[in-house]
Amino acid sequence: MKSASELPRIVVDTNVFVSAVLFKRGNPHRLIAAWHAEQFTLVIAPEQRDEIDRVLRRASISGVYLVEPDEIDGLMRRIDVTGHMGSPSSVGDVEVRDPQDQIVLDSALDGHADYLVTGDKDLLVLADEPAIRPLRIVTIRELLDVLAAQA
Repeated sequence: MKSASELPRIVVDTNVFVSAVLFKRGNPHRLIAAWHAEQFTLVIAPEQRDEIDRVLRRASISGVYLVEPDEIDGLMRRIDVTGHMGSPSSVGDVEVRDPQDQIVLDSALDGHADYLVTGDKDLLVLADEPAIRPLRIVTIRELLDVLAAQA
């Protein structure tokens, strides 16, 4: 097993966490399983952590999808224990079309993440932006392929 310093540093967008909890199969769930298997280091801002918690606890989410509070509590504990937390200290030169996504991009840049994984088109459109290098913005499928190649 690789040491923590050898693992890729990855920011996982909120939508990926939510999808992984709601749907117990598919690529979002596989990505979170890879995190549980310590295939990468999670980089996350406290603001994003709180957003994940808030979204999953909405009655429109937890009630409709039957998400148990214990499951949400477990995810939040794991983020708190294994996630590398840090608030972005500066806004980068690159702005996101949706201002609500700015914290995710800034967290990746300030946290020296290798990858930002998302399904959000407002972030994916920045994938070829030279100003964010060496950060790579990728889809879940792309990241799963990267992780499989590194195994």
